[in-house]
Amino acid sequence: MQDNEIISTEEAAKILYVKPYTVREYIKKGLLKAKKIGKRYLIRKSEIDKLLKDLV
Repeated sequence: MQDNEIISTEEAAKILYVKPYTVREYIKKGLLKAKKIGKRYLIRKSEIDKLLKDLV
């Protein structure tokens, strides 16, 4: 997976081992940067990596 790859909340949830709802909560709380396109959030893979580094 490339760092600049764009993923959905569902894919991010699988990577983070959480539910998609939790990913959306991370976005709302500012823990995870994402762009909202219509009703969906799109997240860069690099943002997932940053979140994981911050949590560890």
